[in-house]
Amino acid sequence: MAVIFGILSAVCIIYYGVIVIYSGFGASFAGFWLLTALGFGAFSGVFYLNKKIQLLAKIPKPILGAVFTIIAVGIILFLILLGCVVSGMVSKPEKKADYVIVLGAQIRGERITKSLKKRLDAAYEYYADNKDIIIIVSGGQGDGEATSEAFAMKSYLEEKGIPSDIIIMEDKSTSTDENLKFSYDIIRNRGDDDANILICSNNFHIFRAVRLARHIGMKNAEGLAADSDNILLVSYMVRDSLAIFKEFLLGNISIWD
Repeated sequence: MAVIFGILSAVCIIYYGVIVIYSGFGASFAGFWLLTALGFGAFSGVFYLNKKIQLLAKIPKPILGAVFTIIAVGIILFLILLGCVVSGMVSKPEKKADYVIVLGAQIRGERITKSLKKRLDAAYEYYADNKDIIIIVSGGQGDGEATSEAFAMKSYLEEKGIPSDIIIMEDKSTSTDENLKFSYDIIRNRGDDDANILICSNNFHIFRAVRLARHIGMKNAEGLAADSDNILLVSYMVRDSLAIFKEFLLGNISIWD
């Protein structure tokens, strides 16, 4: 076990290094992998000492049992949450959509990022086969952004040939929850409460986004999964697994629907 945990620790350190080299020290969630590496390293040390001096035998059995139970439950819960993320990644729309809501992501100045481009390209591909849809681009203006995410998104889609009159900007939101709420307000104000709606985001984000959408009243919401950055995908999947758990605890989503 000491060797296994040592290998896991090394893998996490290597992945942390890859993320930092690829995206810089400010990369979102990068620190998680460093902490995880330290945790696996600690377990490796415990099992090494157990082999040398029978460390675990010196710990009262009730305490040891409780610790291993908590760890086992945590692993099972994490695997369930990861399964939720994967189910969203592979899901396909079953109904023809009336609206496609493209969730915003950070832009740099006025330029869209690779992640956001993938979302917009997925929406464009859907539009190419379904010309009678309405596209809502959702995202306000954050720090370091020269314009709203919605404006940058609309400009990109217009450049690709989508008519401006079928693109609606929602440019006040600052989070996924607000993306969905404010966009659904637009749809309801148009009298389309029961419309079929596609939530377009990167694949790792689909499960959580669709569950949040249904929680606020989008009964006919489905996901439109865009590709993700392959190098960062594992990190994104783990991060969203934890985010799903947080939203579940807050009562904002149901895992089982």
